Formats: sequence, structure tokens, C-alpha cells
Amino acid sequence: MLPKVVVTDIDGVWTDGGMYYDQTGNEFKKFNTYDSAGILWCKLNNIKVIIATGENTKIVQRRADKLDVDYVFLGVKNKVQILNQLFNEINIKWSEIAYIGDDINDYHALEK
Repeated sequence: MLPKVVVTDIDGVWTDGGMYYDQTGNEFKKFNTYDSAGILWCKLNNIKVIIATGENTKIVQRRADKLDVDYVFLGVKNKVQILNQLFNEINIKWSEIAYIGDDINDYHALEK
């Protein structure tokens, strides 16, 4: 059975986990292009994609826009709270999602 929704973190999931800065303070992230194939697969199977990340950068929003991600939540401190609100709005249960995360702020969502 396929999930109805895929929720994913960004840093360490779509990236190598590194934070890159130049001498002027610009921040860079290296995204893996294989993830775009996963997003396309979700789209072809009518699976919504949600990014929920503690990061609040235009870099993440730009990547999400390019891949036409359904929902993007940046700067999230409590992922369970924000996802509960959205799931109530779109009538989704936690049992109908796949969650991909790799950090301490994903722990409670992964538990659900």
C-alpha cells in the first residue's frame, strides 16, 4: 500500500548534511538530484510531498519550488504540531504517511 503523503526533512536527507559558507557569509547546500526522481515518482502516483524543516532559507524554498512540492514548512520548531494542523485540514492520518528524517527534531514525528 502506498502512502498518501511523504513528509521529509531537508538537511541530511536531501543534502549531504554539510553547511557551506564563503568568506562573505553566503550559504550553500548541495542537493542530490536523485531526490527529484523520488518527487516525480510521488507526483505520478498522486502522493503529496511535504517538506518540514527547521531551516529557514530561500535555498530550500527554491528547491521546493523547482520540484513543485505540495507544502513547505520552513523554520519549524515543532513538526508534530504543524503536521497535525495540516493533516486535519487535508484529512490525512499519521498512518497514511511516510516520514523521512534524520535529526533530533524529527524524533517525535518519526514516533507517530
